[in-house]
Amino acid sequence: SVKGELTDDWSAEVGFEIDSGDKGGKLGSENSTIFVDKAIISYKTDFGKLTAGYQKPAFVMEEYQSSKTQLCIEQSIATAYFTNLAGGSLAGRHGGVWWDGKVSGLKYGVAITNQYKEDMNKDQNDGVAFYGNLGYEFKNDSLKIEVGVNGVYNPGNDDEDAAVAGLAGAVYGLEPFAKISSGGFQAIVDGLYADGDDDV
Repeated sequence: SVKGELTDDWSAEVGFEIDSGDKGGKLGSENSTIFVDKAIISYKTDFGKLTAGYQKPAFVMEEYQSSKTQLCIEQSIATAYFTNLAGGSLAGRHGGVWWDGKVSGLKYGVAITNQYKEDMNKDQNDGVAFYGNLGYEFKNDSLKIEVGVNGVYNPGNDDEDAAVAGLAGAVYGLEPFAKISSGGFQAIVDGLYADGDDDV
């Protein structure tokens, strides 16, 4: 991954992974072993940051946070379900526009992305999905606590072969979470829930 400041307000980041199986946006043919992990450009203001490009939206914490901060070697079963199995298009890399802001300890973000992760050429990928997150951070000299919720709404489509989370209609997901850190100790607790219409 390479990132840098273009000006005082503009920044960019691009990253690739090699030999990563069928994940990510592949470069070249379907058999390519190189894919785009992230490609974004951001503009910072006094009120927040506007980002456009290709990255993971804020849903399923174990999926979107940096692997450098992962506490476990393998992802949980719930994360695997929402990123790789029936609920795969609710998380994972998407193309879109993001806005992230912070007011004192209150952090918030919204995003509008394509519907289906990673496969930008998918025939049914002509709609948009909506993401939002809200959190509050408490901290003192030795303890930091953050509580919040991530959410997603994907309008879906009428194609059963391209269903999201096993549902051909609209799908929504919620993820309440809490993070606690003190010194070298860190604990993260979250819950994942998704539901929608039109069972496949």
